[in-house]
Amino acid sequence: MKIVLTNKHKIPFQIDEEDYIIVSHFMWRISNNYVATTIGYGRNRKGCLLHQLLLGKAPKGLEWDHIDRNKLNNQRKNFRLVIHRINTINREVTRNVSGFRGICQRYNSEKWIAFIADKPGHKICLGSFSNREDAINVRRAAELEYYGEFCK
Repeated sequence: MKIVLTNKHKIPFQIDEEDYIIVSHFMWRISNNYVATTIGYGRNRKGCLLHQLLLGKAPKGLEWDHIDRNKLNNQRKNFRLVIHRINTINREVTRNVSGFRGICQRYNSEKWIAFIADKPGHKICLGSFSNREDAINVRRAAELEYYGEFCK
């Protein structure tokens, strides 16, 4: 079962029923699209994200990833531990004409370019395509090859 709460700005967020007792003791706000609160008093005050309060700090080298990309969905089944690279792959696509990560349209052309990062800061061009669907298919195949099971 899930519980939908609202913060003072009337923005709903979701938690599991068993987490209600923990969550109800705090005043929640939205900070960088995450549900957050402040813990402690005076100089000991610090911000805390809801999912970190519920799940604890991620082990060294790992991060909590919202599987469905919805930062307001803090149900335990919506989280997985991943390395930073996988967490960045699972972000929403922003300002992209194609609507897909790693696909762009060549300036002043009808060609679509597919690319992928094999390591941070290093892109590999997968090719130039006449139609968007071909570029998307090549990109998806490359995601499986480079990122494996973590691809959606």
